[in-house]
Amino acid sequence: YLERITAPIAKCIICLTTREIDQYLDAKIGRREQYTHIFNGIDIGAFSTVTQTRQDVRQSLGISPESVVCITVGRLVPVKGQSDLIDALPMVLEKHPDTHLLIVGEGELRDPLVQQTQHLNLENHVHFLGWRNDIPNLLGASDIFALPSLNEGLGLVLIEAMAQHLPNIATLVGGVPEVVLQGETGLLVPAQSASKMAEALKDLIANPTKRKEMGEAGYQRALEHFSIQSTVAKTSDIYRQLIGEKA
Repeated sequence: YLERITAPIAKCIICLTTREIDQYLDAKIGRREQYTHIFNGIDIGAFSTVTQTRQDVRQSLGISPESVVCITVGRLVPVKGQSDLIDALPMVLEKHPDTHLLIVGEGELRDPLVQQTQHLNLENHVHFLGWRNDIPNLLGASDIFALPSLNEGLGLVLIEAMAQHLPNIATLVGGVPEVVLQGETGLLVPAQSASKMAEALKDLIANPTKRKEMGEAGYQRALEHFSIQSTVAKTSDIYRQLIGEKA
């Protein structure tokens, strides 16, 4: 309600994604010409830097160098959809038995997710790592990043994975399709579909060259569109335009 009242006096309304612009317009907030979008950015260099080798990280987790490792990072809450990723794993293991899943984060669903893992006899394949301050190291030791969320505004963690040259498998929700390019930097699947998630995982596990090509394409996309420098520059340009300076 307040946004509808204040929108007419705004010279510019900045959103994270083009989808978000459409959502605001559908809610009768402002006019299309008022809107622009600026992606959130990250420090690409910081997430490209590791302090432990891939081998050392894997050794600390009891995972062999030859295994394929999928990682997901996020709060353990219903909207993040980790249960769907766990449900997908048995289907993956039927064809690729040397696959491991790292689940990084804490939250209210930790115990239910652990119980789900035990029920599916996945204790030797799923690793609950809790909160970690070495995310770049964990990404660097992994082969695939998965985001099974039911909803996402943008999904900064996808960009963090791209900074480590990882291909993404993510759900078709929120602003995710504006980060992950289907078939180019990763694979997009419907939310709450363990079978489709499993198909995507099996595809990338079976095709290491495809993983590498997608990872490199994702890294270049992150540099071009999702660096913090780009976010700051675009925001600064808008401020300059609003006060009448040349950008």
